[in-house]
Amino acid sequence: MKLLAAALIILIAAASCSKSKNELPQPMPQPVQQSAEKKLISANYIYENDPTEIMELTYDAQGRLSVYNDGDHKYFFSFDAGSKLNVTRKKMSDGQPDQLLECDLNEKGAITKVIYKRLDNTIFYMYEYSYDANGYMTKQKGSYIGGNSSTYELQYEIVNGNPVSVKNFSNGVLNTSSVLTYDEKILNKAPFSVSYLWPSDKLFGKPVKNILISVKTVNTSNVTTWETKITYMFDANNYPVKVTTKNILQGETTIANYVYQ
Repeated sequence: MKLLAAALIILIAAASCSKSKNELPQPMPQPVQQSAEKKLISANYIYENDPTEIMELTYDAQGRLSVYNDGDHKYFFSFDAGSKLNVTRKKMSDGQPDQLLECDLNEKGAITKVIYKRLDNTIFYMYEYSYDANGYMTKQKGSYIGGNSSTYELQYEIVNGNPVSVKNFSNGVLNTSSVLTYDEKILNKAPFSVSYLWPSDKLFGKPVKNILISVKTVNTSNVTTWETKITYMFDANNYPVKVTTKNILQGETTIANYVYQ
């Protein structure tokens, strides 16, 4: 799935561009924070030069994510004894499973490790996540298992509930640094943490506190490689229902529309 150009996830995409869409689920865009009053149930992403993409979410009686649909696959979630989460990915085309994900959860219900398996039980990739004492994600690491031993790592500096800077490492070498700016007058009310595979107000730590309004990334030569400006429309309850992201360098605009229930 093409990434919405609003967020830090662009860094992840750059660090893991060799991953096939048919192998790893692509992280979704990160604009905002979820309250218990409403749940995000669907979204669409409109690009200038690519087809519109959709996202649909279903929850169980406890309010946990039970089915996630990205348009190409459905992910089915099974929580086991509070410390494990098993996810089965099935193709939309024929309903057949094509990938298994085994997740470890910490005491707050946040994912600390995701192991990717093919149907023959072969492990081919792994994500690891770290959180601070307040529950915000501070580090993410992705590693290939097997012949390709490449890794990438994102380190987040959290200030007052917001990731204000990001360091992006590839095989231990710094590639890029990003600065993120927020409107601290507006609290976020959608279920997006600094980075995630599926939208959730718990699985990837606490959502960011305020709305993200700009991202600027530079390489080690201090050359700007990415810059976005982000604007929002809100419903009567201050949930973001439309997020417009302008890519300054490419001159492209992406629109995300969100529906809550």
